[in-house]
Amino acid sequence: MTTAIIYLRVSTSKQVEAGNGLDAQKAACLAFAEREGLQVAGVFVDAGVSGGAELQSRPGMMDAINALQKGGILLVAKRDRIARDVLNNAVIEKMVSKKKSSIASADGAGNGDDAAAALMRNILAAMAAYEKALAGMRTKAALKALKSSGRVYGPVPYGFQRFGNALISNDDELQVVQDVTSWREVKATWAQCVERLNTDQRYTRSGRPWSVQNLSQVIRRAAA
Repeated sequence: MTTAIIYLRVSTSKQVEAGNGLDAQKAACLAFAEREGLQVAGVFVDAGVSGGAELQSRPGMMDAINALQKGGILLVAKRDRIARDVLNNAVIEKMVSKKKSSIASADGAGNGDDAAAALMRNILAAMAAYEKALAGMRTKAALKALKSSGRVYGPVPYGFQRFGNALISNDDELQVVQDVTSWREVKATWAQCVERLNTDQRYTRSGRPWSVQNLSQVIRRAAA
């Protein structure tokens, strides 16, 4: 039986915390695997990672590729989950090919080895990059308009909270940043920091336990 490695990705922290995007992708992939008689050998996730991110910032993708067996399939819900950058998409396809494996999309778009399927894959990769660029332009325009009006715009940074049209400090969140930073300075691993926070029930803004990826992203953004 052909084995499949499922890869899931969402790009925003809101999607990560809600879980809806990941759950929907996983359900689509599992349904496809059942229809096609594929044996799912693993599920790998990049949560809160842009489709334009470099591969070194996508541990889930790298682990998924490494887990592929000869003749296996890297299964995604849609082609744009692979990448929203044409070069990154090409690199990933090359890496999968070197593993003597292939990529399949649960929605069927671009699946197959014929010329038409190859053309469709190239079109989808280009469209994903184009949509990412358009979204970036729209976001910049919206943020510029909000900034010019003196309003708070964009996600509220960790360590702060919204008060009307202003930001005020959140002492509990700032203390988390300070504590984790000090722990890291004495060589504590991210896993150790996560365990300490969760043991003390100092959870995320949404009240959920920390993960290594979530905590490291929050602290690095706060530092920046």
